[in-house]
Amino acid sequence: MKKRITNANVIFGDKIVRTDVTVEGGRIAAVGGDLSDGEILDGEGLYVSPGFIDLHVHGGGGYDFLDGDERAYDEIARFHLKHGTTAMMPTLAAARPDEVLASLSAYGKTAKRGGERADFLGIHMEGPYFSASQAGAQDKSRLSNIGDGLYRRFYEACGEIVRWSAAPELAGIEEFASFCGRRGILLSVGHTDAAYADIERARGLGFRMFTHLYSGMNGVTRKDCFRRGGAVEAAYLFDDMYTETIA
Repeated sequence: MKKRITNANVIFGDKIVRTDVTVEGGRIAAVGGDLSDGEILDGEGLYVSPGFIDLHVHGGGGYDFLDGDERAYDEIARFHLKHGTTAMMPTLAAARPDEVLASLSAYGKTAKRGGERADFLGIHMEGPYFSASQAGAQDKSRLSNIGDGLYRRFYEACGEIVRWSAAPELAGIEEFASFCGRRGILLSVGHTDAAYADIERARGLGFRMFTHLYSGMNGVTRKDCFRRGGAVEAAYLFDDMYTETIA
């Protein structure tokens, strides 16, 4: 059934316009124009926008995805829908392997579940391959080396991992990047001590994003008489690499 929202401030990419919006099947079907049939809702001067898409979210409503059960996934998705997020990538921080595997299993059971909740776009793995000196909110005791092969176990447990944040200066990054690239997993630089040259190399390996720019990464550092750009500076210099920010 169609609905028309009148008297609303509609958010576009570069402006906000007072106009009507037609919604059909839970999606914005048209902006402006008349609606000959369907329900009319008074927007009362509130704001209307497309649904938010969250590429990095650990939980909500009192739950964390690492709780590792179906209820956590359902409740988090319901909570965020109430605040305008219509799709998200559930994000798993570095944790014990059994905790991660339990969460991946829960995702597989709930990913396609319908109802009044945000959709899931696939898992974002934030770890465990990070620099300990840039761990930030990550549990240092749960960080590990790429040579442990855990990434293979995690992917085998849930083939819907779509994004992986990692520190590209770590040993074994070539094999890991190749593994992810063959499976279409978006590689993102995060919690890293990488300098500009490391990012340049990572770009060649398929990294195309930065996880929370400025947070958990180096800026300019000094070596002998020279100042070296870090991951922050690299983010501004490569046009084909995108940045996630904590706004």
